[in-house]
Amino acid sequence: MYEKTLELQELNDSLENKIENEVTQNRQKDKILSEQSRFAALGEMIGNIAHQWRQPLSAISTATGNAKIENMLGVTTKDSLDDTFNRINEYTQYLSDTIDDFRNYFKKDKKKKAYYIDEILKTALNIS
Repeated sequence: MYEKTLELQELNDSLENKIENEVTQNRQKDKILSEQSRFAALGEMIGNIAHQWRQPLSAISTATGNAKIENMLGVTTKDSLDDTFNRINEYTQYLSDTIDDFRNYFKKDKKKKAYYIDEILKTALNIS
């Protein structure tokens, strides 16, 4: 009888150790999955930011290139330079706003805001 009790106690201890090891392994796996999920979300967000930045950066590059060519050809006017500087300023403001939008995306205390599609379309069309 004593041997059976001892045997049962050893089995019980063995099971407890196995369960504890499995729980520890599962927690480690959950932690790894959570980290991978965060990295995937971060990668997706960076990809979205890059996508949002490409067009304005291209427009800035084109505007400065055109201004440089006009200057080399001697056809630069104050009005064309002012226009170029204004467009570059608009593009950089758009880039700054894009960063703010992504930073605010994860805030928990954000409030809902109404957007007008015509304003969004006008902004998008003015980037070119």
